Amino acid sequence: MASKVWHTELWKSWDKHGKNDFLKLIKHKFKEGNTPEWRRGLYELILNGIHGNVKKDIVVQTLGELTSFDGSIPSAIVDIFTLIDAEAHNEERSNFYYIVKESEKV
Repeated sequence: MASKVWHTELWKSWDKHGKNDFLKLIKHKFKEGNTPEWRRGLYELILNGIHGNVKKDIVVQTLGELTSFDGSIPSAIVDIFTLIDAEAHNEERSNFYYIVKESEKV
């Protein structure tokens, strides 16, 4: 069940203000200690990159910005990669693997 926090408008307006809104919100949820919500935000970001709603390069860049925010975020990203890998369909794998590969460089 998708959280209303990570709504469709956030991804549609990504280039204008969605990215800034996303970063503020995820950092706020992280500081609150709301682990399910900020992890869901990471999941939604990666999934929107796979589906093409957000450019893959921008997803990788955003993940990189978040990894420098707190040391526990990289392990959460790996957990989410594992989950998405299990869920991904064949047509989504190419985009998924691109995001994973490029994230290794960050």
